[in-house]
Amino acid sequence: MNILATLPRLALFALVTALPAAAQTVHTWNGGTGDWTEPTNWTPADVPDFGDTAIIESGTATLTADTNIGKLVIDNLAILTGDADFTVTDSLIWNAGGTGFDTFRGTGLVTVAAGATCRMTDETNNFRMSEGRTLVNDGVTIWEGLGLWLGQARFINNGELILAFGETDAFGFVFSSLVDAFTNSATGLIRRTGSGNARYSAGLINDGIIRVENGTFDLHGFNSTGMTGTGSIEVQAGTTFLVSGGNNSLSGDVTGEGTLQMAAGTLTLSGSYDVPVTRFTALSTLNLNGTSSTATLDLAAGELNGSGEFTVTSQLLWSGGDMGGSGTTILGPSIPLAIGGANIGLNDTRTLRVEGETTWTGDADFSNGTEAVFENAGTLTSLGAGERVFLAGTFRNEGFLAHEGGTLRFNSGMDNEGVVSVLDGTLQQSGFNATGGTDTGRYEVLETGRLEFIGGTRTLTESAEVVGNGTVAFLGGSVTNDATWTPGALASVARGGENAVLFIDSAYPAGTGVLNIGLAGPTAGTEYAQLDVTGTATLGGTLRISLVDPFEPAEDDRFLIIPATDGATGMFDTLELPDGLEAFVETSALGAELVIGKPVANEPGLDVPDTFALHAAYPNPFASRATLRYDIAEAGPVRLAVYDLLGREVAVLADSERAAGRYEVLLDGSGLASGVYLVRMIAGADVLQSRRVTLLR
Repeated sequence: MNILATLPRLALFALVTALPAAAQTVHTWNGGTGDWTEPTNWTPADVPDFGDTAIIESGTATLTADTNIGKLVIDNLAILTGDADFTVTDSLIWNAGGTGFDTFRGTGLVTVAAGATCRMTDETNNFRMSEGRTLVNDGVTIWEGLGLWLGQARFINNGELILAFGETDAFGFVFSSLVDAFTNSATGLIRRTGSGNARYSAGLINDGIIRVENGTFDLHGFNSTGMTGTGSIEVQAGTTFLVSGGNNSLSGDVTGEGTLQMAAGTLTLSGSYDVPVTRFTALSTLNLNGTSSTATLDLAAGELNGSGEFTVTSQLLWSGGDMGGSGTTILGPSIPLAIGGANIGLNDTRTLRVEGETTWTGDADFSNGTEAVFENAGTLTSLGAGERVFLAGTFRNEGFLAHEGGTLRFNSGMDNEGVVSVLDGTLQQSGFNATGGTDTGRYEVLETGRLEFIGGTRTLTESAEVVGNGTVAFLGGSVTNDATWTPGALASVARGGENAVLFIDSAYPAGTGVLNIGLAGPTAGTEYAQLDVTGTATLGGTLRISLVDPFEPAEDDRFLIIPATDGATGMFDTLELPDGLEAFVETSALGAELVIGKPVANEPGLDVPDTFALHAAYPNPFASRATLRYDIAEAGPVRLAVYDLLGREVAVLADSERAAGRYEVLLDGSGLASGVYLVRMIAGADVLQSRRVTLLR
């Protein structure tokens, strides 16, 4: 349609004569095909000159020499061709041509000079130039219509390009296979001011500024072609810079108060990045190689990659996708970590670091690369009723990790250098293959919490602590237990009090660590602490006893400090007692008892027996307790155990190194059935003696 023909002549005259003082004559092309420089092709019959206005409504005008005029109005049925440059110094009004119709043809430049204005108007037709033509904007170009830039021509913006049109269709406002279809030079500014989505489907060189002031700028690319350059992107409040395709990279900064959305393709940024909302909605990759930050990271798909440090200051919503590269993602102070969906995790050598107070919700698993690291240096609280699994990689806790509800399982390396507090639910240390971890920090297991060691190779070092009144279980893997164990309700030292029992829902492995037991009275589990074992308690390391004022235990008082369903074996290597207190430990089918007083034994070198002997028990038969004396002729290992008539071991009375001397022990029958038992002593490698005892109720 010839829109100029529809204008009243008076309005058309006003439009084309609104020129600066330097403008001279308005020339109208007579139609048909001809030479620009032929006067008879124009009305009036004169060739437009510098400052003049030329109107071409239809036909073809051919340039044979470089031309400079004030203003050009070119309609959708008109053609300007030739092999020469063309410049307007005041304005260019371009009403787009029809489908497949190149308005500007031939070769050379079409230049909108500095200070001049170009208006691109049309809602349905295409803005086309032939392959040899380039539109150079040194002034201000206002793209008002929804017409599509199509073809193999180039657009170079050295001035200001205003994208004022509304929503585009799937092809967008530019569709070209050229890698440099548009060049925004170092002096160029592209402003998106219209509403809706403005899709760009071509190669783009951005060495200047792209500013999104309204709506969405959609960087779509053409196949793998995308954006390159040294320029910057500014995303203002309420707007979106969308990457929906292509392989894009930029060395400048991306800043603003809006949203960067990744929907497809790749965007690699080596400058600084600071945009409040970073959102991944589909498979795509964002590589951040500089210093970067965002308030909200919404990662639903795709991958956050790169070598730079990336800080999330407000919220991390993680429902899909992963983070990779060699960089670090830092979760700033007081932000929630909401994780749901599937296929999330850390790849390559990526580190995710918590530095503030973060709440971890959702039941998605972390599927990590073997070199990836999740590092908690702040306060991380794991909340949820379901099961959450951390797969592969390493979880390093340097701060405070609290777990409440459901199950949190580490099928990975996990090093605890800070505090892990199991408030409720279950925390499982599983390991990945043989991977486990090293603990130098503290485990707190509250009354409704459960800590399980179920796989991998783990070392609880001598600086590690396990405290609380919950439950711990050794169910698999290999655990070196050199930690300090303190039963009680989060006491830093063992003391009497309500629920002063730490439950071991398995056998308890020996180690070189410390067991802290506080005595505040004779009542087990409330007035004195217990390590309650389901299985066999293997003793070793140090037993450290503390007294809580004003309690003073009496001679022969007994404290079942380690009740064990399958009895206790071995002995503590060291017994640390408060000044003035004498006590020793006896093991039996019930577990391990602390007995106040001094065991009967000669000092080494005094009345040393000549032979090894196990004397008869007295009384025998016995109703509750019997005493057994035994002689040791020379120092060495001694084991004194009780067996039923089926040969099953039911109690261990002694199992440790003994100096030469005379000894006696008590056999407590309160946990045994009536019947005949055999007490067997093994001393050294050769001595084996037995005595029968009878228990009668």
